[in-house]
Amino acid sequence: MDQLTIMRSFVVVTKSRSFSQAARQLGSSASPAPWCPGAAARPARQAGGAARDHQPKWIGSNDVGDAIVAFHSRHVRDCNLMLRKIADLKFALCAAPAYLRRAGRPVQVTDLSEHDCLANTNDPIWHLSQGGHDVHLKVSEPVYSSDSYLTLRKAAIAGRGIALLPMRLVSDEIADGTLVNVIGLRNEELTALVQADRARAEQLPVLDRLLTPELRAQRPDLAFLFRQMGTFNTAKMQDLRNLNSDGPTVAELANAPFPVMLLAGEKDAVLSPATVRRAGELLPNARVEVVTGAPHSMYWETPALFNDAVASFLKDVAAA
Repeated sequence: MDQLTIMRSFVVVTKSRSFSQAARQLGSSASPAPWCPGAAARPARQAGGAARDHQPKWIGSNDVGDAIVAFHSRHVRDCNLMLRKIADLKFALCAAPAYLRRAGRPVQVTDLSEHDCLANTNDPIWHLSQGGHDVHLKVSEPVYSSDSYLTLRKAAIAGRGIALLPMRLVSDEIADGTLVNVIGLRNEELTALVQADRARAEQLPVLDRLLTPELRAQRPDLAFLFRQMGTFNTAKMQDLRNLNSDGPTVAELANAPFPVMLLAGEKDAVLSPATVRRAGELLPNARVEVVTGAPHSMYWETPALFNDAVASFLKDVAAA
């Protein structure tokens, strides 16, 4: 399709305000262009305090003779099109750490109604997972909307709210902590247990969360070295809470084709053995090991027991 034909198609669609009518005028039974000129033609507008930005929604196309091949990132309702799914596009529900510090982290889907949501105008329904079940949430009153995921990513990074974005666009930002996965929706029971553990841990000095009082009393040299090693960390405690990636759901782990071991310290003040055991109950094929007398930093305080537990697990995996 030459540039003149594309420009002519754009003008006809804009004037007629209808793809089908434009197609009839142009003598074609299909849409006159492989992109969405109607979206580009709509002016940006603001309604009810929610800003909107409009850009074409097609992500790629190719003209092959009389046929038009287009790649689309969402469901296409035009029944005249021949469709074939080529891949799953993974999404991440994410936000900037600054936004989560200000507004809190949602625990379940219903909590999102109390948050600032950034939605794609072409697909305002968020397809989420909660407790191993698919949940579909229509974002009816977003604080900002755009039909460009790139624009929504910028808004999320700026701390405007929570957005459902393709992983291919935000994997780097999630890896470096610029954006954080809102993983509370993965399993609300485990999320509540972890939050309760953290609330208790935050009442303690940082070192007491990681090492036992016995080690600090009996081996002050190891405790001192542990503190000195901590000075190499440039991240703050709030940043460490947000070191989440696009992790699997409980259902995905339960069906994983590989062995899983959950390792807990008997005296862990950050993540209690009870929480780890409950996670193990939700994963029937997982092994749960509680290291006797070990704190959160079990690799440091009880390295022999830690290494034995890992070596035993790997030996059993190799023998299976």
